[in-house]
Amino acid sequence: MHFLHGNRRLHPSLKLKDITPDMYQKFINYLIDDKGFSKQTVRLTHRTMYMAIKRAVKPSKKIQANFCEDVIIDTPREKSEKNKVRFIDYDQIPAFLQTAKKDNLLYFMFFCHLIQTGMRKGEAGGLQWSQVDLSNQRINIIQSLDYSEDLDSPELFGDTKTYKSAREIPITNWWTMQLNSHRIRQNDNRMRFGKDYRHDLDLVFAREDGTPIPKSTLFNAFRRLCKKADLPTDLDIHSLRHTAAVLLLESEAEMKYIQDLLGHGSMQITADVYSHVSNRIERDSLNKFEDHTWDVFSS
Repeated sequence: MHFLHGNRRLHPSLKLKDITPDMYQKFINYLIDDKGFSKQTVRLTHRTMYMAIKRAVKPSKKIQANFCEDVIIDTPREKSEKNKVRFIDYDQIPAFLQTAKKDNLLYFMFFCHLIQTGMRKGEAGGLQWSQVDLSNQRINIIQSLDYSEDLDSPELFGDTKTYKSAREIPITNWWTMQLNSHRIRQNDNRMRFGKDYRHDLDLVFAREDGTPIPKSTLFNAFRRLCKKADLPTDLDIHSLRHTAAVLLLESEAEMKYIQDLLGHGSMQITADVYSHVSNRIERDSLNKFEDHTWDVFSS
């Protein structure tokens, strides 16, 4: 049985203890993508391998861990669907935001914030006013809300997704004004609820009593708003982060800037995910090419 490392096929005598999960995943991908085996055949192969390695781990303890754990078995079509970047098209954003504003101002603020900043849902949910500098128009992203934790749990605010996800980002003049107005409205709630308001959480996006907006509430609200705005049914809240990235690309922002704003681990991740995702970008690029080469081809 051959395992792959990068584009190189490793020697069949490779020791089990030297095989990594990444190498095994590449092997599974090789069976599907290159060899063309059916998903059922690959599942049977994986099952056999998994059980064999499980015995090597326990009880024999010949190796420390089962490198077959958490493998993903997807057909090329399934991989393509999972990797497809879904976003709200430029021309449809106003309808979505207007619908949200009419429905509930808090939802408008939360969803518009994701489009404005490219933040993840958990990052926005866990954002505290102490991390927002309206004077200098900066947001310091240092944590993420764990929606599964109790309000008084010390684990309510966890780390960002990766080391690079902890970042400081700028915000526009318009969004700074919107956040300032939002804070004034929220202060009214603080006074109205008094000691019953969760001042200790200090959340930017919170319910009237200062508690986090439940994940299920955000999910249901987003689905309802998309339906009202006649948006595609395959969108999810994470699509708003993609929408932010596409808007940046369409505005011809530098790829490095987009990487830093989104907190991607490398520029290559940003480029791989977002290149060629917008018809607007494609059209503008083609128009620029035609303008540049008009004299060449029309002579």
